[in-house]
Amino acid sequence: MHTPPPTSPTQPGAELYDALRWYGPSGVLVTGDRAARHLLAAADLMTRENWDPQRCHRDSGRHLHDALYVTAHDGGNGDDDTRAVAGQVLEAVLCIYTGAPWVDHRAWSRHRDRTLGEVLAVARLAAAVARMIGPAAPPPAGDRPTAPEHPSLPTAPERPSLTP
Repeated sequence: MHTPPPTSPTQPGAELYDALRWYGPSGVLVTGDRAARHLLAAADLMTRENWDPQRCHRDSGRHLHDALYVTAHDGGNGDDDTRAVAGQVLEAVLCIYTGAPWVDHRAWSRHRDRTLGEVLAVARLAAAVARMIGPAAPPPAGDRPTAPEHPSLPTAPERPSLTP
């Protein structure tokens, strides 16, 4: 029997913020709000389509990880960066929820005893945590230094000379 997950964050603390990397695989900073929107879109998809983990085969493509993937590629709810950061937020919340030092959100959501209500509650809690502790929007691109020949690239530091 599982203990119901909490429904609201209770001071996640600096250690939770420090445990998360708010950058996606492309190197883009993901705001707490963008990660939260992606988590909520995945929860909404699972609710709308009734992706109940107890009724879906473990490889059915109808679990939380799959919902995060689908909503990363549906044209507006997220992307690969928000999906990666959302997964990290989920895993940090699940560590607190389970008391385990490490939790894989994919394995957790596919566990045979997992209920749809439990998955949705954790996804929504992770969204609330992301909004609470995640970074705000980065400054506009015009405020960052750029290399003159490539206006969208940051200026790289000079390399030291290897010759004496």
